[in-house]
Amino acid sequence: MAKPTVVLAALIAAFAVAPGAASAAPGTGTAATAGWTTFAKPVTDTSKQLSSSSGEARTDTVNAVFTCNYYSVSPYYVIDFTCNVTQGAIQLWVNCTDGRHLVSAVMRAVGTYNSRAICGPPASLVNFGANQLA
Repeated sequence: MAKPTVVLAALIAAFAVAPGAASAAPGTGTAATAGWTTFAKPVTDTSKQLSSSSGEARTDTVNAVFTCNYYSVSPYYVIDFTCNVTQGAIQLWVNCTDGRHLVSAVMRAVGTYNSRAICGPPASLVNFGANQLA
């Protein structure tokens, strides 16, 4: 079985080619996405932020174990995710053509999460991925 990060990387690479041909349809404003926030950059390292059961900062580098599936259709305004996190924690990120960077809520083990990111219209998806937080 392939490691989840390798599988997700392959999915990202496959998806990144498709939105390049997406056309920006006329529309008004940008819809808010529940459970997502806008940051300049996705969180990339929270190894010092996640606390252990003793309340101390974690310093180990435990990799998250997860599987995420996604669904989106042209013109790539909306993307739906279903993620099963069995170890650690992850955070999904999405980049939109209008320059926004959306970051999901933290998805911790053990759980299955459904999430939807909305870029537009008129903006569409550029790329997306997941950061391992623990």
